[in-house]
Amino acid sequence: MGRSISELARLSRIRVEYFEALEEGRPEQFPGPFFYRSFLRQYAALLELPESFVAPEIQRSLDQERAAALERDAQPADTRPDVPPLPTGRTDLKLETRRWLTRLASLVAVLAVCSGTYFAWLRWGQRLFQEDRKLSSAAKPARPETAQRPPAASAPPPAAPASATALQNPPPAEQTALSAEQPVAPPLPVANAVAPPAAPAASALASGSGPQPAEREGDLRVEASALCWVDAWRDGKRFYGAMLRPGSSVGFAAAGTLRLRFGNAGAVTLRLKGQTLPALGPRGQVRTIELQNGECRLVAPAPPAPMKQ
Repeated sequence: MGRSISELARLSRIRVEYFEALEEGRPEQFPGPFFYRSFLRQYAALLELPESFVAPEIQRSLDQERAAALERDAQPADTRPDVPPLPTGRTDLKLETRRWLTRLASLVAVLAVCSGTYFAWLRWGQRLFQEDRKLSSAAKPARPETAQRPPAASAPPPAAPASATALQNPPPAEQTALSAEQPVAPPLPVANAVAPPAAPAASALASGSGPQPAEREGDLRVEASALCWVDAWRDGKRFYGAMLRPGSSVGFAAAGTLRLRFGNAGAVTLRLKGQTLPALGPRGQVRTIELQNGECRLVAPAPPAPMKQ
């Protein structure tokens, strides 16, 4: 018909080597007998040949395929290849149940072994800890029992007998030395100029209850209407610091340079030489005053340090 094999391959989409195998009678070049018979029919249709022209060859291929199958089935079982059976989609319920029970038992056994190991490790650690504590307690020397000190009395002991004139008018130098020797003291040492002649009255003055003694000239009295902490410095040395309760008061001698700092300025009333000074500020504010030569002035707080860039 004047057609080339390349043209037939383009029309039928069959490779050129298969057409050459058909022309030369080599059916073993095809992937299988089915492909050989199918390509043979297409080749005959392209050449416009009748089906009877290729029927003998097709029948011969079928007979050859059947003979090969019979020969393969006749082979003994030991010579056949060991091929696993194809899956059928069905499962054996008993076999699957046995498998799941085996897996569950293995999991329980692993958990039991891990739990037993953990609790054994805990008991071993506790035993070591108790042994260490016993060794430590045995190595420590026994401490001798010390007698408990009796609790301090709430009221101070009675003061030594002294003349009323010496208690009320101490020398200025002796008063300054006493203030310098006691950096932080209760109101009793500070109230030298206002101390009463008897110890019970002094304790009543420190607690803020009982009759208040008369103020001496040149003294500064601090009266608190609410909680307020007070710090005092004399000539640059701190000698007093306490928390005043509502209704309590404390007095300070006006010797040298006296500086007082109040933690709650609105709860403090100052009386200098019997005169009430103006309010220092609102409640909750910190204020500092300085008393020198009978004059009281408010000290401004130091400016904040400049922030580093």
